[in-house]
Amino acid sequence: MHDAKGRELKVGDRVVVPCVVTAIHATVEFCNVSLESIATMPPAHTSKAGVTANTKQVLRANPGDDTAFEIVVDGPKATLR
Repeated sequence: MHDAKGRELKVGDRVVVPCVVTAIHATVEFCNVSLESIATMPPAHTSKAGVTANTKQVLRANPGDDTAFEIVVDGPKATLR
C-alpha cells in the first residue's frame, strides 16, 4: 500500500487527508464538522470519502494558513497545537 505520492504506508504511520468542510454542527457543549475528501477514489474516480470530526481534531488549511502542527499527548488525551 502506498500514499498519493507513492510512499509505502504501514500501520502506525500518520497521514493527512485533504477535505472540504461540508457542514458545521455547533452546540453549547461541542462543535463538529462534516468533511468530504477532495481527492476521488480510484479506479472509477466517481466517489469521495466522508467523515465527521470535532473541530478540535482538524486544522484549517486555506491558502496562506500555517498548517504546521504537533500532537501533544497527555495520558489518554491527545491534542493538536
